[in-house]
Amino acid sequence: MSKKIKSISNPKLKLEILTTEEVKKIHEATLWLIENVGVRFPSKRALEIWEANGATVDHEKKIVRVKGDLIEEALTKCPPAYSLAARDPEQDLPLDGNHVYLGTDGCGVEVIDIHTAQKRTSCLRDVQDIACVADATEEVAFHWVAVSAQDAPVEARGLHEIKAVWENSTKHVQTESIYNVHEAKAAMEMAAAIVGGKLLTLFQPNASPIALHQRHPQRFHRL
Repeated sequence: MSKKIKSISNPKLKLEILTTEEVKKIHEATLWLIENVGVRFPSKRALEIWEANGATVDHEKKIVRVKGDLIEEALTKCPPAYSLAARDPEQDLPLDGNHVYLGTDGCGVEVIDIHTAQKRTSCLRDVQDIACVADATEEVAFHWVAVSAQDAPVEARGLHEIKAVWENSTKHVQTESIYNVHEAKAAMEMAAAIVGGKLLTLFQPNASPIALHQRHPQRFHRL
């Protein structure tokens, strides 16, 4: 199986819709909105973290207002580049502003059955099959769980899905189907087992649990 991953790098053509000055105006307007209008965080823990770091917090309305200089200071601490780690280090994906990657997308709830050509509800086997195809396709750089394993228990469906992908691919995996603290901790334990321990997971996460879900905003804050 080829471990090569194709990406777009060193592009000869660039599409720059906005000028540098226009980008600056958007950034400054965003900072103004964050400071004067605020952002809603439906999470007690998130509000506490913001407040401890200098933000003005309205706990009743769950609104956070942050001065622009605090945001700017935080941005200076962000690394200019980092990698999305895969099970196989040769398939790590550098995010350095010079690479564009293609991934699977999801999370669909129906598929066209390859054997019957009929539409049906998606299942765990579909997650496994799509992971296998994506793993073997050089143009696909990472996985987003493509379909929902609707035959798996609802309370642990997200865990069954990422397990299915990990078992069938060595590429980086992303998911937003982890909905609570217990699932998030279990996912971290699974990732730790893959990479060899909890400490290593902190520096080489092979899964990216993205997006703060409003239904379960605590799911990653308390890890």
